Amino acid sequence: MLVVIALTILLLGVLFIPVTRTLEMVQRANAQVTGQDNVRKAARRITKELGMAMEVYDPRPLTLYGFNNWQFQNKVFLPTAAATPEPYVVQGGVLAFRLPKHRYYCTQLDHYVNPTEFNAAFSLDSCPRHPGAPVELRPTMPLEPDDTMVAYFVGLKDPTLRLGNNPLYRNQVFFGNTGNQTLDSKDINTYSLYRVEFDPADPNFANWNLPSGQPNPGFFYDTATAGNGGNGQPFSANWKNATISVMSGDLSDLVRWLESSTTGAPKAVPHTLFSEGPSAVDEEVAQPNRSVGQFGLFPGQTAPAVIPPIEYDLVYGHWVGLQDDGTNKLPGSITTSPAANGGIQLGPRIRVLDQTSGNYVFDSQTSAARTRLLGYDSVTGRVVFGFPRADPGNNDPLIREYYEAKVQQNASDFFLDLKNDNATDPNNGGAPSGLGSALGAFPTTRIVPGSEVVQLQTATGMEQLRRVGWTGLSDSLDRHVAPENLAVNEYSIAYDTGIITLSDRPEAVPTWEAVLAASAGSPPRVLVKYSFQTNLTTDVVRVSYVTKELAAVHLGVVQFTRRNREALPFEVTERVVVRNLKK
Repeated sequence: MLVVIALTILLLGVLFIPVTRTLEMVQRANAQVTGQDNVRKAARRITKELGMAMEVYDPRPLTLYGFNNWQFQNKVFLPTAAATPEPYVVQGGVLAFRLPKHRYYCTQLDHYVNPTEFNAAFSLDSCPRHPGAPVELRPTMPLEPDDTMVAYFVGLKDPTLRLGNNPLYRNQVFFGNTGNQTLDSKDINTYSLYRVEFDPADPNFANWNLPSGQPNPGFFYDTATAGNGGNGQPFSANWKNATISVMSGDLSDLVRWLESSTTGAPKAVPHTLFSEGPSAVDEEVAQPNRSVGQFGLFPGQTAPAVIPPIEYDLVYGHWVGLQDDGTNKLPGSITTSPAANGGIQLGPRIRVLDQTSGNYVFDSQTSAARTRLLGYDSVTGRVVFGFPRADPGNNDPLIREYYEAKVQQNASDFFLDLKNDNATDPNNGGAPSGLGSALGAFPTTRIVPGSEVVQLQTATGMEQLRRVGWTGLSDSLDRHVAPENLAVNEYSIAYDTGIITLSDRPEAVPTWEAVLAASAGSPPRVLVKYSFQTNLTTDVVRVSYVTKELAAVHLGVVQFTRRNREALPFEVTERVVVRNLKK
């Protein structure tokens, strides 16, 4: 009998070990499937909504809770039995945006879902009338941001579980004894991913920001009552009632514990596995914009390739950093030192390559290359070369766009200030930018074709002249008109030199004398309004920028197995094209 018992024990041992390992492998496989499903479903949901957003807010700080007392055992950090919660403010962990006003549509049975059929605070996954039928958001037209805000954020599964005044993170699968054992029987209170849809003007959610207007990192755990017409419940209760968990399962966590870089006692601090931010685009080649409306000489037509474009378009707009809406004449940080006015390096880096010389003739982050003059529109993603002529000494926005030149009797030509300082210029010469001779500083300076408006002083006031000829474009596009063929109210312009030619017909002389008499002996005036540019057709514009239109979403989860206390991390990073951002 003893022999039989011994043999039985041996046989059971031989069988038990594979069975145990099989159970462990099954449990590990189940954890892997759960973790992968959590990450994929949550990422798919976030990217789908984010792609429709009209407003995406900058990343906010978030409060995570760790412990104030740690020990280092067996090459791992463990909180001591007497450890108490300690808050840490991290960057990331919150994604907030506004969707366009929309309605849910049942794609299986082709009908809209009435707002009275579901709780507006929660998103729909299926049709309320036909459970299981998929629904999708369809924006109302025209597009308009919704009054409510959507936010995804990382928070404790039970924010009311506290030790003292602070919420308690508890993960006895991973850490063993976490906090006071007598506090609660729960052994898991890890971080989950929440979705909430709320009105920032609702007093029940008034702690979304601090009284100073800055983001409140601990909004999810505030215990102060709402007040101001609120429901009298703590803010934490209002948030918890309005949120839904995007992930399933208790044995999951959205933080990773990393060793603190600070000196002193050993410590591990939590880092969120959820973040969102604008993406960087390096060295994108901008495409010339030759569309209708770019050149006054070719209304309704595409501009010829021999004419330098005024604008270059990039794929994405809404650049992060130093802003220029395109209406400012010349940001000082572009035309002078890169450190001026906050530094252009805070915005996009723009470089212009001249293919003829093979050199970079402009670089916004260095002060050496300045033989081009440009601006940019950070919202639309556009580099601009056409600037209105401005007189920096005159603050009147209407007058500053004009250049004033004296016209001598019987003189048919005069110069704009594109070439050299001219004694006949009442502003003592100077380039259109007011930085000195434009042709001297920027050898490629020319007038934007068709942008000029020429007005001549007559006996009855200022008369706008009509352009009938132009040169300086190309042999096939130039239109030559001799001065003797110009009427008194006509002119011809050379776009490469800035010379405007007036009529010298004999019958024009009495007109000039009448103008001179009407001006009480002062020289007659010609006012010219125009835009200038400093680029060439051979220029290649390359831009490095950070754009909100291409958002990078990083999401991860740590899935635990109870038997072996094994942590299985799963992470995914996706780029989302945010299509509806307001221009």
